[in-house]
Amino acid sequence: MPKVTVIIPNYNHGSYLRERIESVINQTFRDIELILIDDFSTDNSREIIQAYERHPLVRFVFYTDYNTGSPYSQWPVALKVANAEWIWVAESDDLAEPDFLEKLYSLALRDEKTSLVYCDSLISGGSGLNAFRKYSTLKNERYQVKKWDHYYQQDGKAELNECLKKDCTINNVSAVLFRKSWARDVMDNIDGFRFHGDWMFYICMAQKGQIVYIPEALNHYREHAANHSKAVTGDHFNKPECFRILDYLLKQPFINDKKQLIRHFTKEYIGFGFRKGKPFSSKGLYRLYRKINPVLARKVLLQLIKSKIFPG
Repeated sequence: MPKVTVIIPNYNHGSYLRERIESVINQTFRDIELILIDDFSTDNSREIIQAYERHPLVRFVFYTDYNTGSPYSQWPVALKVANAEWIWVAESDDLAEPDFLEKLYSLALRDEKTSLVYCDSLISGGSGLNAFRKYSTLKNERYQVKKWDHYYQQDGKAELNECLKKDCTINNVSAVLFRKSWARDVMDNIDGFRFHGDWMFYICMAQKGQIVYIPEALNHYREHAANHSKAVTGDHFNKPECFRILDYLLKQPFINDKKQLIRHFTKEYIGFGFRKGKPFSSKGLYRLYRKINPVLARKVLLQLIKSKIFPG
């Protein structure tokens, strides 16, 4: 039985896919199995995957019959066939240092209450490992802290109230190793997500146990035009997902400062103009919010009105 299952979900990342697969099969930690899933790519991805189908580390290959439009739709499929207790979703356009798994897996085993382990990431442009930013630097500057300069282990609920409820501070799923048995319990919560399923996933997993962070940048996130997160999403896809996240958070009894959280989400993620976008039309944002939670939708509307009357 392998110790870690590595899942590589792919859609049209043929330019990066071979290098990504090689970065996984060349890990110093060898007790792994590899699952490759292609979401109906239209480039040369399938040809690249087929070249690895008989590799001894590859246990399962799956090609969808249509493009789902969501990278998260592939996660439950892979978790059902994964043999290992620890899961690494290695996104197909990212890269990892050779000792990524060796270091994160050793940390995962230290405490039976650990839900997930993640590391710092270098943000690079295009191919190769020519990094120009660290996620830790961006987060420390935003929150005016030094939290992500150091190793830490923290109760997940405390992590949520400190930062994770306000922003997806676990920035890149390729930098995360998580526990399968607990992840299976929360898959329903990310159903239907296209852009913020990772944030919702971390919120749910944080409630299961401990969050462990290592400040080494062992993951390399490629920032390019074809990133799913960089795609033109439109408010009607992006903002209702953030509204769903806020709705979920407000229903958790341990979440504090809920009024402030509504103000924060309204300002940063789910606000709308009263003229632009026609929010009160049949397909407008306010109508979409009401379908999720009409009471919360009214609170957001009231917050927007207050912000117009008392700006700043």
